[in-house]
Amino acid sequence: VLHAAAVVGPAGAVVVRGANGAGKSTTVAAAWLQGLRVLGDESVLAARDEPKHLAVAVREVLVCPAAARVLGLDGAMASVVSGGDLKHRLDLGEPPPPEDREARHLATVLLGDRDRPGGACLRPLGTDEFLAEFACGEIPQERWFGDPEPVATEWARRPAFRLDGANDLTGAVALLRGLVTAGAVGT
Repeated sequence: VLHAAAVVGPAGAVVVRGANGAGKSTTVAAAWLQGLRVLGDESVLAARDEPKHLAVAVREVLVCPAAARVLGLDGAMASVVSGGDLKHRLDLGEPPPPEDREARHLATVLLGDRDRPGGACLRPLGTDEFLAEFACGEIPQERWFGDPEPVATEWARRPAFRLDGANDLTGAVALLRGLVTAGAVGT
């Protein structure tokens, strides 16, 4: 179990990772509202022996009240308390059919400076930079069932990016859509 979200398109899945409050849930909720499939919001399941295999973890996205307003969902969502904070619950609907509960990992996007001026942009990350930034999103629960570092090391061999300017939700979703539609190679 990894502290991350994942969106899926025809080419596969892109994992979205960041520290608490980085904008994973908001970004994924915006992607879902724009037609991308979501494997998870706060957690994604990755096979430790084959980290390119991802699976559905949760069928809801929890967003803070400010994000619900930005997404145009305030008033349309049930409120819950999660981790001591008020959140709004976006139900992703019926569980997907078995063939849509898994996806192949294409790339990882680490959330960076969401307030970056100029809109959303992806910057490729080298292995060392990826591993350092990946560790910033870790939560203690990741170590309950094993060590997340082998997964991170394997994912470092695949395309990895830092997403800055994610407050530009339209731009951020367009970048994610490009990755999951065309694949991460050559992006």
